[in-house]
Amino acid sequence: MTDNPSRLYAVSISGFFICFVMRVLFVKLYPDDFVIAGTEVSPVFFLAFISILGIACCFLMVTAYPKRGYTTATICFEASVVSMIYSVFIAQNINAIPGFFVDVAGIIFLFFHSRMLREMEQIEMEKEKSQRVDALSGIPNNKGITEKMQTYIDIKAPFTYGVMHIRHFKKVNETFGHENGDRLICILAREWTEMAPKGAVVARNGSDEFAFLLPGNSRAETQKFFDNIVRKMAHGYVLPDSAEVCFPSISAGVTFYPFDTENIENLSTYANAALSAARKEDASSMEYYDPSMIQNRELENQLETIVKNALTGEGFFIELQPQFTAKEHKLRGFETLIGLRDRDGRRINPGKFIPLAERSGLILEIDRWVVHNTIASFAEVIKREKKDVTISVNVSAKHILVPGFVDEIKKELETFDFPPHNLEIEVTEYCLVQSVDAAAEVLSQFREMGIHIALDDFGTGYTSLSYLSRLPFNLLKVDKVFVDDMDSETGRKFVKAVVGMGHLFGAKVIAEGVEQEYQLEALKEFGCEYIQGYIWGKRISLEDAIKMVEEA
Repeated sequence: MTDNPSRLYAVSISGFFICFVMRVLFVKLYPDDFVIAGTEVSPVFFLAFISILGIACCFLMVTAYPKRGYTTATICFEASVVSMIYSVFIAQNINAIPGFFVDVAGIIFLFFHSRMLREMEQIEMEKEKSQRVDALSGIPNNKGITEKMQTYIDIKAPFTYGVMHIRHFKKVNETFGHENGDRLICILAREWTEMAPKGAVVARNGSDEFAFLLPGNSRAETQKFFDNIVRKMAHGYVLPDSAEVCFPSISAGVTFYPFDTENIENLSTYANAALSAARKEDASSMEYYDPSMIQNRELENQLETIVKNALTGEGFFIELQPQFTAKEHKLRGFETLIGLRDRDGRRINPGKFIPLAERSGLILEIDRWVVHNTIASFAEVIKREKKDVTISVNVSAKHILVPGFVDEIKKELETFDFPPHNLEIEVTEYCLVQSVDAAAEVLSQFREMGIHIALDDFGTGYTSLSYLSRLPFNLLKVDKVFVDDMDSETGRKFVKAVVGMGHLFGAKVIAEGVEQEYQLEALKEFGCEYIQGYIWGKRISLEDAIKMVEEA
């Protein structure tokens, strides 16, 4: 209402007191008309004017402090009215009558003015509260928990700060609907608040991110809180209008004040660095901040910048590994492998930038880059040589489930007049079963177009065979880890079983990472149709691959 309410309050009380005294004295000293500069003047005007000044002082009291000011102003008005009653009815001074009515009117206006100010104050308080509370869940938001942290820091009290991320929450929204996603947020907010130790604060920072503040620096107390959350979530949640049970999981990053830092901004940075480390795990997990995490995060940021620059300029390149028929040693085609170089020309391990791209969402752009450049590079030689070679490209499961992915591939094929039967899309077993029905529908559309589907990493996931039987693949890839184990009897039997399983599904089989002669002979014996590995061909450049097609 005002920058200095106490001063305004004091001045308005003093002003009213002066007006009150002036009016009492004026009534006594000038009961009748008086003369100013030879003109007879009625005291009514001056009494009314003094009353109005007194009312103004009362309004200022209420403006300074709506509740306390209204009480004080009411008392002042009552005193003023009593004095007016005395002047009119006891002292029989009719000149005080206008002042009496002015006071009565003032009381009425003061009541409405005070009520209006109190309503405005209530609205302001609710608005201020809403800035600190999450509208959906009703728990504190980021601003609310930050202010609580600052309170602890001001008194130098130790506390634990953590951030929690609901894993794959986007998938929850897509599967169960956004309304149920909001319901889940509210359920988790309520449960976590109830589970929190005494004095703790649970807040919602954003869409799928929460934060918590626990008094003290106890790792045991923090771990107990997190374990209780995970244990509760393991029971699942039945959401309205859904036949499925939702089993969410979380990642959490934790830091300690003042052990890790005394700076409130660093606390947020450190907790998020620990969260990034926790999110790399496949299940619910919590990590405590370590200085090396900041360094790793900085390196990841640098790597992400390199990837982004490569998508718009230079840096990415294509290498290909030949695939051959096992019996005739005839060229079947190539698996496309993407490489990346930094600005100094140094190669970056795909094991570093591919997982980063998956987490950041850049994998979709990388997929598009690989598909576009692979089709563009091989279109001419395939049409010219009329060779029946298969060019296989790896595609992320995220991309398969993106609406319009089939149209993207179709457009690339039409742009370069690339025969669909010369293209193979390679996907991993684990990724497909995350949404098997949606994936099966998309892959079926590719099969109808004549595109081959290869199932990679078979046996490395924990996939139900009933799931795999619903996927329309026509090539199964035996992972290198199983081929490497063929020097044992158990390993040989397992690979033989995998080959038989592929044939059972009506697919042909290719073995990856074949490097030894005994592996090759055993695979031929098992009926494996195709071979990929250093025994017959290491990865080669795009130019060399095109030459191989021309010479095949």
